Amino acid sequence: MQCLAAHATHPDARLAARLALACLHAQWQGQPPSLGFAWCTEALAAQGQGLLEELQAAWPACTWVGAASVGVLADGAEYIDEPGLALWICDLPSSSFQLFSGRHRLPPAQPGQQLLVHADPTLPDAQELLLELAQRVAPARLFGGVAASRTQGLQLAGAALGGGLSGLLLQPSAGVHLALTQGCQPLSTARRITAAEANLVLELDGQPALPCLLGDLGLNPLDPRAALPQLRQTLMGLSDPETPLRRADVLDERVRVRHLLGLDLSRQALALADWVPPGGLLQPCQRDAEAARRDLRRMATALRAEVEEAGLRPRGALYISCNGRGGAHFGAPHAEARWLRHALGELPTAGFFAGGELFDGRLYGYSGVLALFAD
Repeated sequence: MQCLAAHATHPDARLAARLALACLHAQWQGQPPSLGFAWCTEALAAQGQGLLEELQAAWPACTWVGAASVGVLADGAEYIDEPGLALWICDLPSSSFQLFSGRHRLPPAQPGQQLLVHADPTLPDAQELLLELAQRVAPARLFGGVAASRTQGLQLAGAALGGGLSGLLLQPSAGVHLALTQGCQPLSTARRITAAEANLVLELDGQPALPCLLGDLGLNPLDPRAALPQLRQTLMGLSDPETPLRRADVLDERVRVRHLLGLDLSRQALALADWVPPGGLLQPCQRDAEAARRDLRRMATALRAEVEEAGLRPRGALYISCNGRGGAHFGAPHAEARWLRHALGELPTAGFFAGGELFDGRLYGYSGVLALFAD
């Protein structure tokens, strides 16, 4: 398998495409690529049709997939809130992938398949739709992101589309391996949610939730107002009821990290930015640049090592990160893309910054999803 990535910046989408395509043409060898990903920033979203025409003119037989969002990345570079284009191409056999969108229906899913999804943030009940899609395509693994363009929706799936859901069904022969980083450090052991109401956590392990949380954080349960500065820096990890209890130092892929919105002092309850599943687990955690760097490096090196130990050769990677991460969160311009490149080596890598990341059918925030292609 041959993979290449390129990036360019220009306010004219056609010229940005020509710049990036020139880099790819200079390096590509052999038969034309069969599959291409194209992600652009929202500054180019209104020019989606022209962008697609340039890509199709370069390689007429290549299938193009992608979307517009607030930012894109490729090979150590990030473009956020500026015109930017990231391209990634490969020569997978055409039998190993299939488009899906409102114009292309999905076939019945099979074990070992992966479904890459781009979702429109303006979709009503987007989280429920994605959960329904994940259940419908099981046992295929669903991953991707919400294409968070604030100006105009754009998705590419063989055509320039206005929104909805679109993407690519990848067969096992595509050799895709997935991993997730959340960049968070647990602050205490998880507790079982024994009473909840909508987005309120009422009880943990049979006790009022607020005093439990304050005690776990080493704060005074009798003075919750004094604890507010630290609580504003605290995030909540939610897990489904079937999830077993974990150690205090582990935050696994089943945890959905959500904001703590407020406290209900009259009911000694916690208000979270998500529906709370009774019987699930709640685990306080924190996110900072060092934890994010450490976890990104761990995730990327572990996935590459796992692939290589299986006797496979990594060829390229796609990466979908949260629009709240990127260089600004990691401490310097382009920092997240550069840390990822450092962990993966010289693998051609491209992706975009999303308004919600999809992994195994769950919608995450402040996370990064890595898809490694190997043969």
